[in-house]
Amino acid sequence: SDDPPLVAPAVTRTGWLYVVNQTGHSVAVFDEGFDGGLPPAPTLTGDVAPARLIGPPEGTDPFSSANTPKMVYPTGIALDRANDILYVSNRDAAALEDLSGRRIVAFAGARSTRGDVAPRWVLEGPADLTTLKRPSGLWLVDDPNLNDTVADDRLFVANRGNQTVLVFQGLSEMVSAAPASSDRAPTWTIFSSLIQPIGLAFNSAVNELYVSDGGNNSIQALNVGGLAADVPSLYIAPRVISGNLTGLIAPYGLALDPGR
Repeated sequence: SDDPPLVAPAVTRTGWLYVVNQTGHSVAVFDEGFDGGLPPAPTLTGDVAPARLIGPPEGTDPFSSANTPKMVYPTGIALDRANDILYVSNRDAAALEDLSGRRIVAFAGARSTRGDVAPRWVLEGPADLTTLKRPSGLWLVDDPNLNDTVADDRLFVANRGNQTVLVFQGLSEMVSAAPASSDRAPTWTIFSSLIQPIGLAFNSAVNELYVSDGGNNSIQALNVGGLAADVPSLYIAPRVISGNLTGLIAPYGLALDPGR
């Protein structure tokens, strides 16, 4: 693909590795071996089949109604372990310049979901309240240190098509309700001189969100600890990592070691 997967795979504490399979319009789930150390020799070595595949049958037109999982060129992935929910962002357009991709699908029962299944809930809508435009990297935060007055979970979205980071709070409550789609506005829209934000990582110790800023050849660090319910749209001055010494050229995926 000319637009490769944008974020690091999601790894669960039970040892399952979820991988965005972009041109296959699916998510591959590899079992065992990722238990905090290197994969043992008998597992995940060489040409091995995934334990599960979430997606339409091979050869399905991704833009047709036959694509039951509603995954079209998926790019970002996030796992809510506490609520057993898998979120997947979709490019949802054949051409890179097409900004029509505006969908995030959520699968309940992430530990058991497989095959050609419909998502439990879809974030999209004709009125475009979501403001999603080619959503890319996802990062799910469920952190009591954020002192939320409602559901703790926050889904951060690198919204590549309009140079913002969107934050949706309390989505687990929506996913737990009856299967549906929702044209829901983000809880917060963050501006920060971004050009093509792609990958995300979150440091809960300091409430900083790291964003790979592909268009600026940089990484932005945004302090998101002060988000207020009555200020849904805001500019956050970033701490920027950039320059010739960094060697950064169109950075994509991010990962964070919280123990360092």
